[in-house]
Amino acid sequence: MTQRNNSTYADQQKRPLPTGKAIIAANSQAGKLMVIVQPNGVAGLSFDTIKSKLIKQGCENAIFLDGSDSVMLFANGFFHVRQGANKNESNTMGISFSL
Repeated sequence: MTQRNNSTYADQQKRPLPTGKAIIAANSQAGKLMVIVQPNGVAGLSFDTIKSKLIKQGCENAIFLDGSDSVMLFANGFFHVRQGANKNESNTMGISFSL
């Protein structure tokens, strides 16, 4: 995986570990798409640690979608991770997958 040459990654890496994260990664050899959601405010991993784990899983590409209390995950009819209380007024986009 190659990261863009800007300061966004470095800035995110400096944030506290419990900062929420949403990441999608692909392993084309295994035909797998991984969705990673870390709720805001709970024990978490650094981006470098997540990146290393994804590389070990054979992922060639990954994208960081959002962070902090904007992170949410809705699957199988219910929220596994909810966004911050005020985010329901500002979170207007999402990514959907169907099997």
